[in-house]
Amino acid sequence: DAFYIDQYEVTNEQYAVCADLGLCDPTTDTTAFDSSYTRRVYFGNPDFADYPVIYANWYEAVQYCAWRGARLPTEAEWEKAARGGLEGAAYPWGDSPPVCQPGAANGARFDDDGDCNDTDTGPVGAYSPNGYGLYDMAGNVWEWVSDVYDEHYYAVSPGLNPAGPGEGTYRVIRGGTWGDSADRLRAADRRFNHPTSGSLDSGFRCARDVSL
Repeated sequence: DAFYIDQYEVTNEQYAVCADLGLCDPTTDTTAFDSSYTRRVYFGNPDFADYPVIYANWYEAVQYCAWRGARLPTEAEWEKAARGGLEGAAYPWGDSPPVCQPGAANGARFDDDGDCNDTDTGPVGAYSPNGYGLYDMAGNVWEWVSDVYDEHYYAVSPGLNPAGPGEGTYRVIRGGTWGDSADRLRAADRRFNHPTSGSLDSGFRCARDVSL
C-alpha cells in the first residue's frame, strides 16, 4: 500500500536535534571522537552536518523516527521505494552498473576499486535520485528497516504488505554502502545486523503511513 518515506537518509544535523533535546540517545559510537572511517570528528562537526548519521543502532533509529511521528520502513516498503517504479531492474536507476560519479544517472557512493575506493560517506543527495525522487537508495550507508531477518521469509510471506517474521535475532539492513562492491547495491540485496550494533557504514531513513 501507499506510504511516505524520507527523500534522504537521516543526517548528522537532524539526529543531533533530537539528541540535544535529550529525546534520542547518543549514537553508539564508542570508538573515540565520534569519528567516521577517515574523519576524526564527524558527528557534531558542521563540515559534515548534511552527511548521513552513522553508528545509530536499530533501537536508536526507531527512537528517532518515533520522535518525528514516523517509523522505520518495512523491508518490503524499502525495496518498493528503492526500485523507483522499475520492476525487476537490478538497481534503483535500472540495469546499468553503478559509477561513483555525482550527476550520473547511475551514480552511487560505493567502492569502485578506483577513485572511490576506501573513501567514506558522502553528503546526502549528492547522486541522482531514482524514479520516485529518492536519493542514496543504493550506496552511501546501509539503512535499517523494521523487519526481523529470515533468509527464507519471502518464500512464505504474505503477498500483500509483508511485515517480516514475528521473531528473530537480527534486523534487516538494505542498500549497500560507500565501502561495498556494486553487487551490494542491487535493489534486491538483503543483509542483516544485530539491533544493538551501530557501525560506521550504517544509517537509516524514516517512513510513515499515508493516513497520518
